[in-house]
Amino acid sequence: MRKVNLLALLLMAGLSTSCLKEENLDKVKTVTMVFYSEIGYGSSIMSHVFTEQIVFSDSEDKEKRLLSDIITENFDFNYEIGYEYRFKAKKIKMHEPPQDASSIKYAFIGPLNRKKMLTEDSVTELTLEVKPVLVQFYPRFSEPDEMNIYDALHCINKSDNKSIIIKEIEGFNFESGYEYLLRVKKFTFANPFSEKYKLIEVVSAHPKAGVQPTGLPSR
Repeated sequence: MRKVNLLALLLMAGLSTSCLKEENLDKVKTVTMVFYSEIGYGSSIMSHVFTEQIVFSDSEDKEKRLLSDIITENFDFNYEIGYEYRFKAKKIKMHEPPQDASSIKYAFIGPLNRKKMLTEDSVTELTLEVKPVLVQFYPRFSEPDEMNIYDALHCINKSDNKSIIIKEIEGFNFESGYEYLLRVKKFTFANPFSEKYKLIEVVSAHPKAGVQPTGLPSR
């Protein structure tokens, strides 16, 4: 019986050592993270609903990217558009990441610095490509009290080819099935943060192959 118990203990010790080796295969580095004052738009791997995404970088990789499908730990604060956040975090390159997430994980260390970057109202002109089909959208930061998912315009900012999800463009009547090119004014208000879009001109409107139009295009 003592031999059997000794063998079981040796097996358990071997398994524990193996697990520790697997854990040690994760590469950990302390970095400075930045959450920027502007947001991006996207959807996660497992969802078709678009939402506002935090734009971030770290001191090891300074390219701005979306905090989407990335595991985070202990980030217990409320992000607000218009503020920039800087803090220390553990950047963990996981040896065996989940299939539906990035191989990089961030764990908050601190301290947290918060600085208001958006201090003045502004007006800018944009050229937008409007996709022929509405998307579902959840405004998690710009409308934190709005818990509903609603239909919105999926636009591409032609200056940088990045997506913008817009609830409404004043003066523009969207018809499903048409791809539009618009000139618009974007009004940004600092206190409290909000945005508004107003139509300047419909540059073009063309039916999109494979999408059934619902009416005549807006002009």
